Amino acid sequence: MNPVPTPPFTASIERASPNRLAGEREMLTGQLDYHRATLLHKLDGLDDVQLRRQMTRACPVDLGLVGRGARF
Repeated sequence: MNPVPTPPFTASIERASPNRLAGEREMLTGQLDYHRATLLHKLDGLDDVQLRRQMTRACPVDLGLVGRGARF
């Protein structure tokens, strides 16, 4: 029995540039909203399998100089 395909993900969010002349809180909120909308824009149209696919390795990140045994 074949699984029922799920419809692609759709997001209807408008991505507006944040106000760079606003106060600190408004600017931070605007930046967060902008980046959330950017992520949703990039996910738009992906099906369930594509959304659940792991894109990075699950092992710990190499810490550059620390991972190579450098001395400080």
